[in-house]
Amino acid sequence: MALQYVQEHLSCNLYLIKHKIFIIRDACRGEIIQRTDPEKTALVFVEKGTILVKYGDGQELLAQTNKLYLLPALIQATHTALEDTRLLVCHFSGEIKLCTKFYLQQLTQHVAPNYRSMVYPLEANECIQTYARHLINALNEGLGCIHYHTIKRDEFFLYLRAGYTKEALARFFYPVLGKDINFKDFIIENHIHYKDVKNLANAMNLSLSSFNRKFKESFQCTAQDWLLERKSERVLADIKMSDLSFAEIAAKYHFSSPSYLTAFCKRQFHETPNEIRNHALTEFNNGGGKRHTLTQNCNYHTPNAA
Repeated sequence: MALQYVQEHLSCNLYLIKHKIFIIRDACRGEIIQRTDPEKTALVFVEKGTILVKYGDGQELLAQTNKLYLLPALIQATHTALEDTRLLVCHFSGEIKLCTKFYLQQLTQHVAPNYRSMVYPLEANECIQTYARHLINALNEGLGCIHYHTIKRDEFFLYLRAGYTKEALARFFYPVLGKDINFKDFIIENHIHYKDVKNLANAMNLSLSSFNRKFKESFQCTAQDWLLERKSERVLADIKMSDLSFAEIAAKYHFSSPSYLTAFCKRQFHETPNEIRNHALTEFNNGGGKRHTLTQNCNYHTPNAA
């Protein structure tokens, strides 16, 4: 398909929205794709190639052609292309519907009592493969209207609802399921602005005990542990991927001095900041010295040269 009247489309305000629902990421073998804007959950389809995903909590996933996997909001993850790879990324948050009659949160009742895995990929069925192929072609032609993005996201979720069991979908979406989606969304979107659990509880007009109970119901862990994990992920990402000095990172995360940052890293990661950065630099150089972000957006996509 060739997009007609390109300038008319691109001059429309609905094309100028910065954060699109769908983005395409092409990566050559050895490229590293760092997730730097993780406020929204991302559903990723591997259209071709092989990608190694390393999550902030130490889990790994090897995703090949026609695999679907989930990147929960705020979870740091690094992608390394093991061969030339193309990803179709769909962003979403809030009370997404799998269809007009079935909300994502209704899958909670289909989660096994002891299920806790954060990684459960799905094999894309033929319907989703065909859908993704046509969508990628349209996006590459420049069909970037936000209405089109919204319609295609609804279509995507409808195919998931129709083509997979509720038990499989519950395992796939498990990291974003919770008993109170508004509570959970507030925590995910705003926790970075509050220094501790007490401040978060006050912001939501809840007693500390009520907040902690509600948090455990929604996230299946304590608020203190969850906040520590998120802070650890952000600190680790800045050490590995940014050019900030260790003194600047220490100040950013309210450590009283770089030595306290070092103690934090040794406790959380069993390495000093300098060791972490050196290891990341070695891995980066071995991968060909290329990296870009998974969430970089563009209004008119042009694939990278292979």
